[in-house]
Amino acid sequence: MAFGIPSDVKVVDLNGDGIGDAAYVGATGGNVWRLDFTDPAPRNWKLRRLASLASTSSSDIANKRKFQFAPEVVLAEDNLGLFFAVLIGSGDREHPFDGIVVNRFYMLKDRGEADTLGSLTGNRSYTQTTVTTTSTGGGAAGKIIQEADLFDATNTVGASDSGWMRTLRPGEKIVSSALVVEGTAVFSSNQPTVLAGAAVDACASNLGVARVYTINVADGGGTSVIRAGGGYVPSPVFAAIQLGGTSGVSTIPTESQGVCTGAACGDQTTAGGGQGGGGRDRAPAGGARHQRRAR
Repeated sequence: MAFGIPSDVKVVDLNGDGIGDAAYVGATGGNVWRLDFTDPAPRNWKLRRLASLASTSSSDIANKRKFQFAPEVVLAEDNLGLFFAVLIGSGDREHPFDGIVVNRFYMLKDRGEADTLGSLTGNRSYTQTTVTTTSTGGGAAGKIIQEADLFDATNTVGASDSGWMRTLRPGEKIVSSALVVEGTAVFSSNQPTVLAGAAVDACASNLGVARVYTINVADGGGTSVIRAGGGYVPSPVFAAIQLGGTSGVSTIPTESQGVCTGAACGDQTTAGGGQGGGGRDRAPAGGARHQRRAR
């Protein structure tokens, strides 16, 4: 591995016994990795490159994507069977004003070492170097996922047998991990105000345009909402809230976004790839169960 890993890793319990069996993580070179450690002997653990989503050319700056936040992983199913949906977005938080790199948010379908469908050949990892070509579909089984294998859900909902991707706005970067609840992924981004596509008010914040996305895991459809004040919205966390009590029924505010003012608020709510539906895949229902099965 030639690139750094600045984020936490996402540990997954594959068999529901309460013990982690695998971990997923992205790197600053645009690769997404899976580590399998079910074997009690560390020397037998396997490191596998699940996807390669950035350019390796030194002159292709626009496609030099970095992953700096941990992925979210949930169990899902499509017409080919069960898979782990790995959700991760690119963005370089150390260069918030950069407008050259084209960042994206991805859903990758990990079907296991032998059955993941991709088209990129070559060494998969230092511990598993061979790839197979025994299956047909969105790509050959056992190979590495790249962008050509993914459905572009930026403007139209859908997914391929390898997953989907959504292209962000100019200069926009993912600045949080995602959290999936009831088949919907929640995550946030930041875009430089000067690249937001509208004249900037003299008193506008220089903290950028902060958006919170709610995206359907199955087909990439969903919306984004601008958060007042800009900045980096923290990664979402899962919490159970009890309503009611001896003093009466508690309520949760229906609007916690604040008021967005200024020229950059013209796209406060945008649909992007649409409102879900229309894809062949389905993410399983029951958000609480997802969190227990894919931690």
